[in-house]
Amino acid sequence: MNISTIIKASAFIAGASILIGCDDDGPKIVNSDTVSTNQVFATYQVFSDGSQYVYAEAQLTRLTPPSETEDEDSFVHLVDKDELWFASELNLLDQQFSSDVFGELEQLRDTQTRFKASTRQEELYNFIFFRTIINPFGNWYSAQLPLNTNGIYQISLFRENTVEARYSTITLPNNFSIIAPDSLALYSRSMDDIIVEWNNTETDLSVEIETTVACPDQSFESYSETLTSDSGTYVIPAGTLSEPHLVGRCTTTINVRKALLGTIDPNLVGGLASGYQIRRVSFVSED
Repeated sequence: MNISTIIKASAFIAGASILIGCDDDGPKIVNSDTVSTNQVFATYQVFSDGSQYVYAEAQLTRLTPPSETEDEDSFVHLVDKDELWFASELNLLDQQFSSDVFGELEQLRDTQTRFKASTRQEELYNFIFFRTIINPFGNWYSAQLPLNTNGIYQISLFRENTVEARYSTITLPNNFSIIAPDSLALYSRSMDDIIVEWNNTETDLSVEIETTVACPDQSFESYSETLTSDSGTYVIPAGTLSEPHLVGRCTTTINVRKALLGTIDPNLVGGLASGYQIRRVSFVSED
C-alpha cells in the first residue's frame, strides 16, 4: 500500500455516536467501536530532545481535527482490540503477521510499543514548552521508544475485523545543537542583542523559537516566533525581553524547535503527523 503524501481534507460525514463518560460541560468521548476507520481524524506527534528516547503522542477525533476549545470535538476512545502502536525503523511495515497479530506484536517490544491512554495535561513531557497540537481537554495516548539511527517512525491503528490504518509515518528533523548564546553569559535585556545560533540546518521545515524569562520574585514572561526557514540563526533585539515587571537577574531560557510534517494513512479521513527536534539553552539576563 502506498503512503499518501498529502493529508486528506476532513470530510463531514453524518453518523450517530454514543457518548460516554461526559457531561454537558466536558469533552465528548465516543467508543472506537462506534466509529469507522474512515471517520477517524488522527493527530500524531513525535518528539526528540536529544536524549536516548523519542516520545510520541496521539489523539483521535471523529471527522474533524481537535479544536482549541474544550467541548467541540468527539474524542475517540480505543476499546476492545482497537490499538495504536508506535514503531521504530518501520518494522510494522515489513512484518508479516499471522492471525495472532496482537500476540506477535508483543514479541517485538524492543522496537515497537503500544500507546497507553493519558487524560491529564500534566502528563505532557516536561521538556515540551511549546504549544502542542494535542488538545489537553480530550483523551489522548502516549508512548516512547529508544532513539533509532534513521529518525523514521511509524504509528499504526490496528483493528479487528475491519479496515486498519497502519501506515502513518513521521521522520524527525536531523539532530542539531544550539551553539549560541553561551549558557555562562550575562546579558542585559534592555541593551544587548541576543544572537541565537544552531548547527545542522535543513530545508523544507519550520523553526519555532520560544524564550522565557523567570525571575526570583516569581515574575515571568514568554515570547515566541515561527520562522519559515531553517537559517541557523535568530536575533532577539535589545529591549524585546525588557518588561517593567521583570527586575534584576533572571533565568532566561531559549527553546528551539524544528518541525517536519509526516504522512497520514489514507484509510483515515485525515490527520496531521509531525516530527520535532527540540533543544534549549539557559543563561542569566538582567536589567
